[in-house]
Amino acid sequence: MKILLSSLFLILSLQASAQLLDPLEDWFSLRDYFNEKLIKERAIIALDIEVSEKADGRVIKKVGEEFHYEFNASGRLTYSQKRIPLYRGFDTAWVEFSYDKEGRLIQSRERHGPYNYEFHYLYSNDTVISSIKIRPDDEQPDTLFYRTHKIVATDKGEKEIVANRKGISYLDKRRIIDENKNLIEESQEYIFSRNRNRTTYTYLDNQLIEKVYKQEYGQRSNTKSEYIYKNELLDEVKLYEKNGLRKRIGINYEDGLPTAIIVRDVVEKEIKIYLFKYTFY
Repeated sequence: MKILLSSLFLILSLQASAQLLDPLEDWFSLRDYFNEKLIKERAIIALDIEVSEKADGRVIKKVGEEFHYEFNASGRLTYSQKRIPLYRGFDTAWVEFSYDKEGRLIQSRERHGPYNYEFHYLYSNDTVISSIKIRPDDEQPDTLFYRTHKIVATDKGEKEIVANRKGISYLDKRRIIDENKNLIEESQEYIFSRNRNRTTYTYLDNQLIEKVYKQEYGQRSNTKSEYIYKNELLDEVKLYEKNGLRKRIGINYEDGLPTAIIVRDVVEKEIKIYLFKYTFY
């Protein structure tokens, strides 16, 4: 999550390219996967995404899945919503984000069906030092977890140790950057279970061209994403899994902003289309 990056890694956002969608993040979620600088420059106040599907040999159809995002004047995500159709009606999940005057995320409120949570973040020198999760709907709000985060600089990046409310460390995170301040590797390991994963990033001319994710414990997995650019804009993404190419993702633009993303699932032999609609200040 972006929230847990120290000020060392905030440099990365200043070097972001003209991409609206951050290729380092997972798209089409309730989290922030947007280029804050570009959102501000283009005065985008809201974004709606509508999803359609088409199996090979079938007619394209809307599936009822929708995403809605709202941004403040600084380009920060303030609200996200996902709606998916059920047999009767819709299931809606949303997240509301609050920031302090320095633009740091200090609270998020989340609703997932019947479940309602709040997350609170405390800082020291622009670095998160503690995070709290509570269930506010209870008669006596229950603190679900209290975590402390110790982030220290290393020769190549930074190390983060996460501890529980008893002060026992349980998660070790590492992040490595190159001489151009690009994130080239991040890993996390659960200290007691030894469950670990690692993601590496490769760049060409400061543009991400490859991302490799490895689950290195238990049910091992390995995925690779290749990024192809055209006129400085991300044009295509290829996702590979164990048995080869799984998905091809194409992006259509108008005036530098995505208007549609087409995801071709090679295995399932179907496409999913995400249509973008913007609202500007």
